[in-house]
Amino acid sequence: YDSFTLGDATQQSLREIWNGPRYRAFRKALLSDKPPSACANCGLRWSL
Repeated sequence: YDSFTLGDATQQSLREIWNGPRYRAFRKALLSDKPPSACANCGLRWSL
């Protein structure tokens, strides 16, 4: 999942990565009707 690099822990704190624009967009997409392509067929969201 190279396209899902959301930050670099050698250059940023985990807090910065978590609150950064890439991770925010990822979380928003994950909760939408159009999840990221790597997550689209997982089913975990709907199995909880």
